[in-house]
Amino acid sequence: MLSRHRYLQMMPPPLMLALAAASQAKTEIRRDGLPYRIVGLIALFLGVMVAIVFLRGAMSAGISPTLADKDFANYWVAAHLAADGKVAVIFGPHPRYFAHMVAAMGPGFPWHNWSYPPHYLLMIMPLALVGYKTGMVLFLAATGALFFTGLNAFMGRRDNLALLAVAPLVVVNLWSVQNGFLTSGLILWVLALRDKRPVLAGICLGAMTIKPQLGVLLLLLPIIERRWLVLLTAALTTVALVLASAWAFGTGAWVGFVRDILPDQADVMANYVGAWLTMAPSTFAGARLMGLTSSTALLVHLVVALPTLILTVFCIAQRPGQRNIILPVAIFLIVPYTMNYDLGIVGAAIALFIRQQENAGRQIPHLQQAILALGMLSPILTMVVGLSGFSIAPVILLLVLAVFLNPAAR
Repeated sequence: MLSRHRYLQMMPPPLMLALAAASQAKTEIRRDGLPYRIVGLIALFLGVMVAIVFLRGAMSAGISPTLADKDFANYWVAAHLAADGKVAVIFGPHPRYFAHMVAAMGPGFPWHNWSYPPHYLLMIMPLALVGYKTGMVLFLAATGALFFTGLNAFMGRRDNLALLAVAPLVVVNLWSVQNGFLTSGLILWVLALRDKRPVLAGICLGAMTIKPQLGVLLLLLPIIERRWLVLLTAALTTVALVLASAWAFGTGAWVGFVRDILPDQADVMANYVGAWLTMAPSTFAGARLMGLTSSTALLVHLVVALPTLILTVFCIAQRPGQRNIILPVAIFLIVPYTMNYDLGIVGAAIALFIRQQENAGRQIPHLQQAILALGMLSPILTMVVGLSGFSIAPVILLLVLAVFLNPAAR
C-alpha cells in the first residue's frame, strides 16, 4: 500500500502546479472578474479528477487501461523499438507498427498511429531507458518545465493570471499525456526570445519541425521583422536535426516517413472519424465532425482560414505590440490540423492581452471578459462540446480574435 506522501510524489509536477495555480490565484481572479474565477474553479475541479485517475492508474499492477490509452504510448513504444533497431517498424505500414503497440500495451488496446518525423525520435529516445509509468512522469515533468519556463519568458515574469489562463490546457494535456507542453513551450520561447536571443529563438523554431503545421506561421514574424538570424538559425537547426536523425536511424526512416506515414496521416484527416475530431479545434475538423465530407470541410475551412490569414498578416505588420497576441490565436483558425492539447499558446496570449490592457489603464468590458474566459477554457470545451457532434472552438477563437482586434484595445 502506498502512503499519501508517495501519492504526491507520483503526481506529475505540471499537474501539481496547475492545481496550485487554480487554487492560489484568488487575488488575481477577484480583481479580474467573475469569468476568470469560473475558469479557475472548473480547472481545479477537473484537475482533481485527473489526479485521482492518474494516481489510481499509477497504483495498479502493470499498465492499467487508463494509463495505456494515451498518446504517450506511441512515444514509449517507438523509443523502445528504435533502441532495439526496429526503426523500420515505426516508419512502415501501420498494421505492423500497431501490432507492436498491442503487444506492449495488452489486448484490446485502442487504435493509435505514429505521425511524427524521424527527428522526433531523437527527443524521446531517453524513454527507452525507463519503464512506462516512470517515463510518463519524467516526460510530463520535462516538457512541463519547458512550457512553464516558456510561459514566464513570454509574460516577462511569473504571472498567476497566466497560470490560471493555461490551467485548462494543463488539465487536458495531462489527461491525454500528449506533447502539447513541448510544442507550446517551443512556440512560447520563439515568441519570447526572437528579439534579444535570436539564435535560441531560431533553434526553438527549427525544433518545431516535429509539428511543422504549428510552426510554419511563426515564420511570418521574423520575415516581417527582418530577423534574418532567426530564420538562418532555424534553417540550420532543421538541417542538423534531419541529418542527425538520418545518421542515427538510417535514411530509410525518412523514406518510410514519406512513403507510409504522410499518406497514412492524410488518410486520417480525410476519412477517419472518432475521438480525434472532438479534440481538434480547427474549422476543418469541426465541419467533418458535423458530417461533411473532407473536400467540403476543406472548403468551409478555407472560408475562415484565408480571410484570417490576410487579416493576420496585415495586423501583425501594423500592430507590433500585438504580434505575440494575434498570431497564437490565428494559427488555430488557419491551420486545418491542430489539437486541443496544443492550445496553451492561446491561453498565454489571452493572459498577455489582459495584462496589456491593465497596464494601459483600460477596463475590459464584462462581455469581452466572458469571451476571454471561454478562450481559456477552449481546450476543455473543444472536447466536451465535440462529444455532442458540434464544434464550438472555431467560434470561440474567432470571438477571441475579435476582442484582440477591437480598436479600443490597441
